[in-house]
Amino acid sequence: MSDSEPDPSLTRVEPAEKGKRPWGQPRSAPQPKKIIIKDIKVGKGPPAKVGDELWVHYGAFDYATGKTVETSWILTYKFELGSEFANEGWEKGLVGMKAGGRRELTAPPKFAPATGAEVFVVDLVAVK
Repeated sequence: MSDSEPDPSLTRVEPAEKGKRPWGQPRSAPQPKKIIIKDIKVGKGPPAKVGDELWVHYGAFDYATGKTVETSWILTYKFELGSEFANEGWEKGLVGMKAGGRRELTAPPKFAPATGAEVFVVDLVAVK
């Protein structure tokens, strides 16, 4: 395994079928003012901390409409936690998440000003 490859023993959670994703549904509640963190599946790997390199798969959904903003279920997205490369919602919402898990982050508009509040579903594939 090279430094550019995630640990193959940590498999991602399969994306939910269309129509069975609570995060891909419109939300009628007012947009949140703070980030909301919800573990969908707790991983068994090491927890993420600032300075770690993370490999993730994710989906981003518009809070109000439930429409997909962007996804990376096939390609693995890699970044250093705390480097400010990812959006602020991820920087705060992924700390402590364990590799192999899936987490829902509901980010207020201040973290995604172009689109308003967004719901991110993140599979943490690996932590290095």
